[in-house]
Amino acid sequence: MEKQVRMYRCKIKTNDFFLPGEARVKKVSFLQQGDQMVDFDLKTASKLGVARVKVIATCGKLVSEYDVEMDVRASNPPVTTYVSGGAESGKNWETDFKLPGMEGTNTAVLEVSAILPMDAGRRLHYLIQYPYGCIEQTTSTAFAQLYLDEVMELNDKFKNGH
Repeated sequence: MEKQVRMYRCKIKTNDFFLPGEARVKKVSFLQQGDQMVDFDLKTASKLGVARVKVIATCGKLVSEYDVEMDVRASNPPVTTYVSGGAESGKNWETDFKLPGMEGTNTAVLEVSAILPMDAGRRLHYLIQYPYGCIEQTTSTAFAQLYLDEVMELNDKFKNGH
């Protein structure tokens, strides 16, 4: 918006959550006072967190900076993989297991039992995080949770619904 500005250089700096395209610097010319749009190609890295980009526009001694933050979230719903197996008395059981999902977002639970497993932890977690909010589903989930501490040991994280 300054009369003396006829050409400026626009540059971006990103953290490791953004992967910039080929151009990190672009030059823009002005024939008259006004605004112009400058586009940069950015892709998100394969990890979750806060992506940051700093836009720096310079023209001689004039410098303007603008910081932008964006949450990088998973674009897919949670995935559960279930592997079961057994070992006879005195023998070993081995299996290859690869955690599904993006690195840093995945966990594993090992359940060892002398009887067939119920997979109660995963099923109860789904119950607590039930995605629908109409009165019938809310009531059903609430009643079932009243007796959770009698069925399993609850840690503070589970008691708080996480």
